[in-house]
Amino acid sequence: MQPWEQIRDLRKAGDLDGALAKAVVAMQENAIDFQVRSQVEWVYYGLIKRVVSRMHESVEANRRPDAADEQELYMLLRDYAKIEPKIPQMAFSSVLQQLCKVGRHYERFLPFVQWAGSDFLRQEDFIPKQYEGKTFPSLALTLAREVSEWVKARPDSKEAQVAYAIDLAQTVLAASKDQDKIWLEWSMVSLLRLSGDRNAAAEILVRVLKKKRSEFWPWAEAGRIYCRDQPELSIACFAQALLVRADPKFLGKVHRELAEVLASLELYGQASREAQICAEIYEKEGWRQPQELQALLKSEWYYPSKATMSPTQFYREHADEALQLCYDEVQHLPATYLGHSEPRDGKKPKPRYAVVVDGITISCIGRYNAKMLRDLRGGSPISALVGFESGRIEVIEVEPRLGGSEWDCCQNIVASRVPKSNEIGMIRGEVRRSPKGFGFVGNVFIPPHMMNEVDPSVKSLFVVAVGKLDKLKDRMGWQATFVEPTPST
Repeated sequence: MQPWEQIRDLRKAGDLDGALAKAVVAMQENAIDFQVRSQVEWVYYGLIKRVVSRMHESVEANRRPDAADEQELYMLLRDYAKIEPKIPQMAFSSVLQQLCKVGRHYERFLPFVQWAGSDFLRQEDFIPKQYEGKTFPSLALTLAREVSEWVKARPDSKEAQVAYAIDLAQTVLAASKDQDKIWLEWSMVSLLRLSGDRNAAAEILVRVLKKKRSEFWPWAEAGRIYCRDQPELSIACFAQALLVRADPKFLGKVHRELAEVLASLELYGQASREAQICAEIYEKEGWRQPQELQALLKSEWYYPSKATMSPTQFYREHADEALQLCYDEVQHLPATYLGHSEPRDGKKPKPRYAVVVDGITISCIGRYNAKMLRDLRGGSPISALVGFESGRIEVIEVEPRLGGSEWDCCQNIVASRVPKSNEIGMIRGEVRRSPKGFGFVGNVFIPPHMMNEVDPSVKSLFVVAVGKLDKLKDRMGWQATFVEPTPST
């Protein structure tokens, strides 16, 4: 039996230490034997996997990996590098896959990746993996994210390390076949900000915001990017971060950073209130106050009682400017609450609104706000903050509209006029029933599922309808979206 076969059999039998001992002897006798070298590389992979498994267990249990395991991994990686493994190669890619499990938690992770050079990934490493019907990120995407997180977790990272992480992320964003790269783009924003390239960071951040505009963290990052050169926009971004739904315990840092920007503009009353909110969060969670917060609380200008408005009122008055980052235009418009869309493909129904745009009332989807919507019924008058982007319209936020009346944004349907797509209108009249289950009021079609909710004794209906394409007739027509019995005339 050849030496490489003996190493292979020991490795496959699980005797990695015995395989390594045999490999050392075989390498001394014939260091250029391709088969021996290949088996040695896989032995090191097995040994690395074994220690990484222990370290990963610690990480998953929210514990720091054992120092002895970290040292053992260092020794293995050092000896592995000494044998000059073939790169790129499957064995090396497998080693990287293991290291990614603990990368950001292991001090020597990035130095090892840097040692590999610039061309260490195979073409197949840029392709997502398929397993049991599920799709998993490519090794390239996983590695680039872990390198980025390693740098972000170490504010004192060297310029060369930040630059390396940026170059790797840019390479992977351009070359990987993964469909969803949003999290690597998000990591890139922080890396570019750390490098001082705030313009490039802002450019990528806009793409992230358009996909994750309902999350607080991209808005908070936007606040950090603009705090130096555009403090007013920074305040708007922090305000928007504090308006979206998130557990308060995650927002302490955002309150502190907003307080710092406000103080830089000498808005001391509001800055004091934000610092106070931050301190309350840390106290409630039992956390130690960071030095930055302590400095704010000790400032000579710190008087929370001097805040000119409530925090929520302040956020609402300043957040609109931030929305310009992910919409072409933002407007406050009168609107009417229509109810919820029908759930499809397992997705939750979304609230629908009738909004007056350029003299025409159209139907728009909005975000779900349980606290706000629980007090609304179909027809309730509201004021809507509406975002326009590349022909798409979305209701961002709503609040009650004082002085409005039910359905006041809906115009009466004119029978002779063909509606536009998504246009909203209303009509009152006698209902005509079909034996097939559907019905009509005027020229408005009422689908069977809505007619089933109408008592057979009802003769007259109030109907709110939306302009839709009649596929059978290949023309636009009216279809009911809300029906309500009315007294017969």
